[in-house]
Amino acid sequence: MDLDLAIWHAVIGWRDSLPAEPRHVLSAVVAAWSWLFRPLLVTLYAALLSVVLLARRAPRPLLPALEVALACGLTHLFKGLIERPRPPEEFRLVAEHTASLPSGHATAAVALALVLTVRWGGRRDLVVAAWVNAAVVCATRLYLGVHWATDLLAGAAVAVVCVGALRALAAGEEAPRPGLPDRGRAVVHPELPIDVDEVGLHGREGDEQGAGDLPVARPRLEEGE
Repeated sequence: MDLDLAIWHAVIGWRDSLPAEPRHVLSAVVAAWSWLFRPLLVTLYAALLSVVLLARRAPRPLLPALEVALACGLTHLFKGLIERPRPPEEFRLVAEHTASLPSGHATAAVALALVLTVRWGGRRDLVVAAWVNAAVVCATRLYLGVHWATDLLAGAAVAVVCVGALRALAAGEEAPRPGLPDRGRAVVHPELPIDVDEVGLHGREGDEQGAGDLPVARPRLEEGE
């Protein structure tokens, strides 16, 4: 908590030391940016991204929306359970009525950055922009005086855990599962119909064929051929 107080005093002290006119302009820009990346809107952004992926028939198109929604939902739940007070109200530049820990803005921004990084890791410009935005969003919450620094760290941690868990679950479902070979299949010429019931191990018909004989698939001829 001492570190929280030190960081909070440093940020608020710097903010209030700015000349009045530049401070008003900067505060308006910061408040607008923070509003654009509040949890509800970021969840909507992720849902729109999932719609685009679904239209393009991309793999796992609903995962971005699920990841961000789960992270934001758990953050809201933790706020009610922990009920940590926010910084003093007289220093806040925007009104907030929920608890402080964890930060929903930090959770949403970091979750969105993780989604973009995992999905489009090859787009370096997009990934850098996403993480710069996440850092800026976290900084706006300190500037506006509505969060402690550890609130932001906790929100980022929730995002990492939720996105990582859902990604691991999705990867586990796609991984090949070890097991017995499928004995009901036979590889034959694609143009010849095959009756699976007639596929047998012809080594049984007589050991005289030799123990090294391979299974033979007998194609079933259609009537009239």
